[in-house]
Amino acid sequence: ATGRDGRHYWGYGGDFGAWMYTHDENFCCNGVVSPDRTPHPGLYEVKKVYQDIRFELLSTPDDILLKGRTKLRIHNEFLANNLADYALRYELLRGGVRVSGGDVKPVKCAAGSYADVTIDVDGFKLDGEEYLLNIYALQQAQHPLIPVGHDVAMEQFVLQEYCFVGNELPEGEIKIEKQDHWLAAYAGETAVLFNTKSGRIERYIADGRNVMSQLPEPWFWRAPTDNDWGEGLQRTCNVWRTNRRRVVDVAVEESSTHVVVRSTCELVDAPSLYTTTYTFMADGALKVEVEWQKQGEYVPEFPRFGMRMIFPMNYRNFTFYGRGPWENYSDRNESALLGIYEQSTDEQLFPYVRPQESGNKTDVRWVELTNDKGIGVRIEGLQPLSVSAMPYRSEDLDPGMTKKQMHYSDIEPRREVVLHIDLAQRGLGGDTSWGMTPHDPYRLWGDSYAYGYIVRPIAKSNN
Repeated sequence: ATGRDGRHYWGYGGDFGAWMYTHDENFCCNGVVSPDRTPHPGLYEVKKVYQDIRFELLSTPDDILLKGRTKLRIHNEFLANNLADYALRYELLRGGVRVSGGDVKPVKCAAGSYADVTIDVDGFKLDGEEYLLNIYALQQAQHPLIPVGHDVAMEQFVLQEYCFVGNELPEGEIKIEKQDHWLAAYAGETAVLFNTKSGRIERYIADGRNVMSQLPEPWFWRAPTDNDWGEGLQRTCNVWRTNRRRVVDVAVEESSTHVVVRSTCELVDAPSLYTTTYTFMADGALKVEVEWQKQGEYVPEFPRFGMRMIFPMNYRNFTFYGRGPWENYSDRNESALLGIYEQSTDEQLFPYVRPQESGNKTDVRWVELTNDKGIGVRIEGLQPLSVSAMPYRSEDLDPGMTKKQMHYSDIEPRREVVLHIDLAQRGLGGDTSWGMTPHDPYRLWGDSYAYGYIVRPIAKSNN
């Protein structure tokens, strides 16, 4: 249908004057494809977990390094197809970038059995970078429903794990100015201003510009998904919609190479302590570390645990090293392979029939958000991150305590880019959409959480 403003939307139960009749809202079109057969991100996950070819890595990284080859076991779980019907291909990635690849010698393997293959791997080293091996099984002959070259199965193996940034301090010297309850620190063309009474960061400037339109703040809420509505998360976790904090302690450490400002707050609406530690370093980078500790007897689980920051609307270039290219979540990311992806923030929100949480990326190592001149910011995780970047706030996608008759055409993009840098987000679930929660490993109901990341401005002088 077309709205009054000319924007397209898909109608569902309750539309077209039928609101007074019994209906099941958008559940009538809540599958893994849109009404026009556009695949939902979840369809790629279905394809991955249903694939009938499984890959098993038999070699260790040391074996590969010494012999220059790796051994794989391929399990044929088809009922009739022979593996000879499929072309095999591999690629080796270093730090998310392809360094080699090619075809694998075809293998004959009857349905219900397995075969071992050897792949000559060119370019694998133990040089501190992460190395990934991708293997694909591709359709080799024309099929009425499957085109030649279509990947019917894939797998990714980590040969050498990613080395996350540590606690090393860069060389250099910073200058400090203090007045009343303010502290300003300067590192070349980069400066930061702290309120030493509240422990908050008030300004972060690089090359004469604000690094962000809105500096990082704790953020725990996500716009409820259809599954969230089915289990009543909008009620049971409602406390995390608010973000009220009361400062209980602030500590400042100064040196010629760095400044540390640590503030501990009490979360007013959920009895717990939240500590943020900012470390401004001599190269102009800002390290942000967070710790949370439950205090009350009953504190509901988090929909997400992280921070939100906001950038100018022209910071549309979204590059990340993590799982992609489509959106993925902790319990729905097997189909999203690790790699470096270059996207636009304007394409992150998937147009579900009813607006809801969307656009997340898991296992992110680093992310860059820049304008067309290459000016922006790079954020590196101290551990894997969960990230999203789009011109919408979670409030825009959240109808409140009751489900409303919302459509994709009802929400307007903001003139800003909203970046979430999270430790994790609650899983999506899906065993049912009428009461079942996500499985326990994908729920955020621990008594404590901690994570961190480093912000590095990308200024004119860096280009």
